[in-house]
Amino acid sequence: MATQVQRGHVFGLSGVTILLNTPAGAVISGYVQPNLQSLRLVDNGDVDVIKDQGGEIGSYIFSGQWLECTINFIPEGTTIANAKISAQAPTHGAGMLITGMPIIAMGPFTDAWNTNGAQSQPWVYFPSANLDHSNDQKAMGSYTFRRAIGITSAIAIVA
Repeated sequence: MATQVQRGHVFGLSGVTILLNTPAGAVISGYVQPNLQSLRLVDNGDVDVIKDQGGEIGSYIFSGQWLECTINFIPEGTTIANAKISAQAPTHGAGMLITGMPIIAMGPFTDAWNTNGAQSQPWVYFPSANLDHSNDQKAMGSYTFRRAIGITSAIAIVA
C-alpha cells in the first residue's frame, strides 16, 4: 500500500474482490480470481438528437443509461492449473460481484463499483472476453460487464 502525502488520491486495487457467477447465480465452482491490473468504468446511455425544421439541433432525448466495467487482468494462481482457471471467461449473461472498491457515485448509482450483498443491481457479462498470449510475455486478459438501474437480477430465466 502506498503512503500518500500532501494530497489524497483514489489509488490501487488492494482489497478488491471479484466473483464470477453462473447464469443460475452461484459462484463458479473452483473460481480463482486473477491478478487485477485495472478496472475501467464508463457511463453510457442512449441519446436521440432531434433537429428542428431548419436542420439545426433543437433538443436531445436521453434514455437507457448504463455503466460499463472493463477488467484487465493477468491469469494467475498458486499453480498453473489455477492460473488457467483464473483466465476463464464467464458465461454470456452471467453476473459478477465486485467488493472493496471505493464508493463513488456515477450516473444513477450512488456506489458505481460495488454490488450489494443482495445483488439487486448486478454487473452482467456482455460477450467481450479476450486473452492475449505472446512468445515471451505473461498472458493478459480482459472482459466487460454492464450494469443498468432497471436490471435487478443476473439469474437466467428458464422456461
